[in-house]
Amino acid sequence: MEKKEIQEIKIYCAYTLSKIAHGFFPESFRKPRNELVFITDFAYARPDAVAPNECLIELNRIYRKNGVVYKKPLIEDHEVYSLNPISGAFHVDMYARALEDIPTIFVGVVDPGVGGKREGIVIKTKKNHIYVGPNNGLFWEAVSREGVEEVHKVKDSVFESVKSVTFHGRDVFIPIAAEINSGKKPSQLKEWLEPFDQNKLNKLCFEKNQILHIDGFNLIKINTHVPPDAKYANITVEKSGKNSTIPTAITFVDKPGEIMTYSGSTRGLMEIAVSNKVLNYEGNAVKQLTSDPENPIVPGDIINIEWIY
Repeated sequence: MEKKEIQEIKIYCAYTLSKIAHGFFPESFRKPRNELVFITDFAYARPDAVAPNECLIELNRIYRKNGVVYKKPLIEDHEVYSLNPISGAFHVDMYARALEDIPTIFVGVVDPGVGGKREGIVIKTKKNHIYVGPNNGLFWEAVSREGVEEVHKVKDSVFESVKSVTFHGRDVFIPIAAEINSGKKPSQLKEWLEPFDQNKLNKLCFEKNQILHIDGFNLIKINTHVPPDAKYANITVEKSGKNSTIPTAITFVDKPGEIMTYSGSTRGLMEIAVSNKVLNYEGNAVKQLTSDPENPIVPGDIINIEWIY
C-alpha cells in the first residue's frame, strides 16, 4: 500500500471518529421514538455518580445493538428520597404534566421494595406516555390522571440470571425501556412481558395537606394552595403534634431570615421555607417543623392547616 493511501485512510478514520464523537452517526442509525426521563434516587444512594453512568452505558449498549442513535435522557432527577416513593411520585407527575403532549418513556429507578415481591410493570396511557418501573405506586398519580390504556408485567424469570438484588433499574427496567424506544410496542415484547390486571396496580394517591417533596434547599412542598387573602397558617404536624404559626408571603424575599409560606413554582402548590436561609442553615424550615431530630418530617407526612385571615 502506498504511503499516500495510508495517509488518506488515517484521515478518513480520524474524520469518522470525530463525527461519531460529535453525535453524527451513520444514516442506518434511527432516532429514538420517544423522549426518555429517568426518575432516580442516585444522589442519595450513590453520590459518586457510578450508578447513573452504569444505567446510561446499558441504555447506549441496547440502542447501538438495535441501530438507534444514543440520546441521553431528557431528565435525570437526583432529588428523590430513596426510601419514600411519595417524592418520586411527585416528580413523575410533575414531569408528566410538563411533557403532556410529547411521547415520553418514564423509567422509575426509585424502588423501595427492590428484591421483594413487588412486580415490575409497563404502563401505556392515553397521553402517549409509557411508564417502566416497579409496581410500588410511583406512577399512579400520573397514570390515573392520564388514563390507563394497557398494563404489562415483567416476567421475573427471564431476568433472573442478569438482575442484581438491588439494581433493577439498570438490569430490568432500562433494557425494557430501550427496546420500546427502539421501535417495539410493549405488546410485542412477549418474551419479557405479559398482560397485567390494572386493578392490581399499587395506588399511591396524594392526600390533601400531604408533604410531597423536600428538596435540596429544604423547601417543603405541600399538596394544597395558599388562599390569596390568608395572613398566617397555623400548622400542626400530625405525627408529632408540633404546632407552628407561619406568616404568608408573596415572594421568596419578602421576609428575609424568617420562616414563611407562599405559592411555589410547581402549579402554585404551597411551600414552606426560611427565606435566604436554605441548604444546611441550622434554622431551616425542616428543622423548625421537626420536634424530634431523629424523626424529622419527610415526604408523605400530613400537616393540619388552619388559615388565619
